[in-house]
Amino acid sequence: MFCLYDPGHTRFDWCFRFLGTEVRVHPFFWLSILLIGGDQGNPWFTIYWVAIAFTSILIHEFGHVLAMRLAGDRGHIVLWGFGGLAFSDKNNYRRHCFTDVAVCAAGPAAGLLLAILVAAISTAAGGSSQFAFSSIAIATWYMDFSSLKLVASNYRAYLHVHFIVNNLLYVNFFWSLLNLLPVFPLDGGQITRAILEQRDPQFGRLRALRVSIAVSVLFAGLACLAGHMGLMYLFAFCAVSSLQAVQDAGRIRRRY
Repeated sequence: MFCLYDPGHTRFDWCFRFLGTEVRVHPFFWLSILLIGGDQGNPWFTIYWVAIAFTSILIHEFGHVLAMRLAGDRGHIVLWGFGGLAFSDKNNYRRHCFTDVAVCAAGPAAGLLLAILVAAISTAAGGSSQFAFSSIAIATWYMDFSSLKLVASNYRAYLHVHFIVNNLLYVNFFWSLLNLLPVFPLDGGQITRAILEQRDPQFGRLRALRVSIAVSVLFAGLACLAGHMGLMYLFAFCAVSSLQAVQDAGRIRRRY
């Protein structure tokens, strides 16, 4: 998910272990999740949203850690900002390109698997799947429960089931696909860097950053036209940070 660096420890951190992996939740994580989707007009929906976002991002990051384990590494998770990070426990650990790509892709893959599981259970319960393309050309997945007798006769129950299931699909399907875009610091940007650095160790990272700038500008424009201001700011920030990284790399080359 969208996170740049470890913010350091605070006395308000929540620390626990998840399937043998150390997890630390920074207090700013909760604030960020509320800023993204806390205004639901219903206290229960706000609670649902925080639980959905927390669980989904934790599963995403654990996907990275599980791939690290399979590669002979260990990792820990930090949730903060608008997402989280899975850190390797080995300092300056360099992986083979294929392993690096697999570790980066494992997070979105875990989210997609969770979305498939949610959809399968919902379909078995009587819901129906609906696919569509969002206004920024990324597929979205919805479940329709209007024909489900359990909730169709109770509009309040229908709203709660609809909110929980479709937000689980939104976070784990739409966000996972979004995360695969070749944009820094998203997982897709890290995958692009690993591939291009394997082909060109000297300038591969620089080329990946240029791809990140181009894709970020494109999707920022699409998001602006669609009225998704949050996504527009996200991609604008990615474009600016990638441009800054390119400029920093240029200064380093001129220095040496």
